[in-house]
Amino acid sequence: VGVAAALCKRHACEPNVVARDHAFELQQTLLRQDASMPGVINADKDDLARNAKVTSSSDAPLIFPESENFHAAVLPLGQLFPVSTNRLDSVELLLHSKAATAKTVKLSLWKARSVWDLRPTQILTTAKAIVQPGQRGYISFPLNLQTNPGSLYFIQIDTDPEIAWSLHTDKAGTPTLVPVGTTPADNPGGSMWRPLTKGRSFAMRITPEQRPYTARNLVTGTNRPDLWTNIFKSDPKQELPAWIELNWEKPVHLNQVQITFDTGLNQRTTLPTFRNPDCVKSYSIAVLQSGGWKTVVEEKDNYARRRVHRIEPATANKVRITVHETNGAAQARIYEVRIYNEERV
Repeated sequence: VGVAAALCKRHACEPNVVARDHAFELQQTLLRQDASMPGVINADKDDLARNAKVTSSSDAPLIFPESENFHAAVLPLGQLFPVSTNRLDSVELLLHSKAATAKTVKLSLWKARSVWDLRPTQILTTAKAIVQPGQRGYISFPLNLQTNPGSLYFIQIDTDPEIAWSLHTDKAGTPTLVPVGTTPADNPGGSMWRPLTKGRSFAMRITPEQRPYTARNLVTGTNRPDLWTNIFKSDPKQELPAWIELNWEKPVHLNQVQITFDTGLNQRTTLPTFRNPDCVKSYSIAVLQSGGWKTVVEEKDNYARRRVHRIEPATANKVRITVHETNGAAQARIYEVRIYNEERV
């Protein structure tokens, strides 16, 4: 409402005129201020990061955590996940059979519309596997499916109360182990699957390995998971520091760097003086000029999601953000980087 009122003043018009003639400007302003607008992406012509090539010191593979807690398939169960390759050879589900005889488990796969849209689409392929009496372990399902890199897929198994699937749940106040851009669900009936929220995911392994958390996600145009993961995550097996780098073919003029970190917006906690452990704590920003790298920002105690740094005007063809420490997690996590060169008001 405040932004819309400001646009009324800027354009000397009534609110209905803003809605009619200045909706795009309103949307882009809200996105820059970290508003959530599913389906709307960053199209800010002044954002220099949109035209940069983005690289990183490492990126994290897609790994689902395992758990000793097994969720019985009293209802059909499923898991949404991102795919970065052009094929899926197989998936393995961590299952436990409580049956006295061998069980045949049927798996179906379909393409998902978004991370939060669990309306079923056309079944692309199915696979079956045998689970032996009392067996507890990974069960492989062959898929041999051509896929679209950068898309979301959903696998499901049918109802069978004697078959249970390993279900991880994050502990409050600890770094999340649930992969970004994934959603577990069950199907109580109706037109949509029901997401299992509060930091949960079913355990599975995918062949070939998926890497949906590259630095390219920093400039996809959105800073929340929706049609894709839209987050950069460094490899947790490589110790910090980790860095991301924006590179332009020709030098650009800049005086502002905006960063959106991960503060676990889907998590809820009542812990006092809580700082989300996945949020970056210590970081620096440097620009590459003719004399070499020059550090322009050093932050030692961050816990906020959105940070806007105004720097002395610089001309550079590379900007590097180095994460030295988080508030507890083993990896750096950044949703978005924007770069501007604007007159100071």
